[in-house]
Amino acid sequence: MREDFYAHLKEGSRPIMDGKNRIYYCELNQYYSDNVFRNFSIKFTMEGVVQYRTEKEKYALTPNYFLLSSKQPCECIVDSKPLMRNISIDIDPVTFGEVFTWMSSGKDIDLENFRAEHFSSPDFFENVYPIRYSELGNHLLSLGQSIVAGESLNYNITEETFYELAEKIVRQEFNHLNFLHQLQAVKRSTREETLRRLLIGKHYIDEHYLQNPEIPDIARQASLSQFYFFRNFKMAFGITPYQYMMHKRLEHAKNLIKNNVPVSKIASDCHYPDVFTFSKAFKKKYGYAPSMLMKTSNA
Repeated sequence: MREDFYAHLKEGSRPIMDGKNRIYYCELNQYYSDNVFRNFSIKFTMEGVVQYRTEKEKYALTPNYFLLSSKQPCECIVDSKPLMRNISIDIDPVTFGEVFTWMSSGKDIDLENFRAEHFSSPDFFENVYPIRYSELGNHLLSLGQSIVAGESLNYNITEETFYELAEKIVRQEFNHLNFLHQLQAVKRSTREETLRRLLIGKHYIDEHYLQNPEIPDIARQASLSQFYFFRNFKMAFGITPYQYMMHKRLEHAKNLIKNNVPVSKIASDCHYPDVFTFSKAFKKKYGYAPSMLMKTSNA
């Protein structure tokens, strides 16, 4: 039985860490609040469904996805017979400011036209993301699993936890703003909606690239015409959907080679017609043949 940290909290809800930066974990069947985005917030569920209504959108947040949003009025509704397990993380603007100062002194990312205040402004790109396929998502998944298992004290959640999350959020949002700037629609709202749909298509490729999906099917998943999806995908990400799919396959192939999977099987699994075609594509991307990586892995 988990300990209730504070009596004034609704039964089934408890803070893992409370302060300007905070993490709340909830286990409950029914809940309503109209004040759940008190700072920049991360919301994700390990089990069950949570309904969020922000100023921009309605979201039915299910397991394996997380929501990022800036401070704003927001309704949260839970009405679930299976127990809902939800994790909320609030990050204080001061934390983003300190992370910006630290990151601006480095050389791996140029934050010249990007400000910490962005994360408390209406211009923040609010969106739902798969919890897998990104550094931020994988970090949240690990954190969430430890909390649900009751191991949060052993996980060593400190203020540094929030700095790590803020850094990953800054990097992700910085990339998304660059993607938005590449799109040509005049209205920001139109560009944001287009990017949301492009990301759905991109995440569909992340999940199905080994099944060789057709571009029209991917565009349909994103609720876009094939032409509009193809043109805007290349515009936003600087690569065509097909090239991105090839990139994912070659990354997968590289990992298989390191695990001593035969090259002939890798070529077949990654939908190359033969070993020669696969080796040529691999060498073009990485600058060396699969056989060289195999020798290095076995050394």
